[in-house]
Amino acid sequence: MTAPAILEQTDALAALEFDIVCGWGTSVHPNTAACSTSADWLILGHDCTAPRNLGEFLLCDAHLAQLRAELDGTHTHCRSCGLRARTFNEWIYRVIGAR
Repeated sequence: MTAPAILEQTDALAALEFDIVCGWGTSVHPNTAACSTSADWLILGHDCTAPRNLGEFLLCDAHLAQLRAELDGTHTHCRSCGLRARTFNEWIYRVIGAR
């Protein structure tokens, strides 16, 4: 079986000269000031407005640490669907390096 053609072209993406910006203030914490730092992490986590309740978010190191601090050890709930969670791991399913 051969690999799909799209996989052969992924090296071309690395040659593009642009930075992916942290989503803090836009997709995560939209009521706060936007971050202009380059994103270091692709976050897969709860988003009840997305298909299968799985959203993708891009964050820098500092805002990933802030999100972890906010979610760990506190009882939080989703205002849209009512999901209740107590830890970062109950909200965030995977953290992947974005670079």
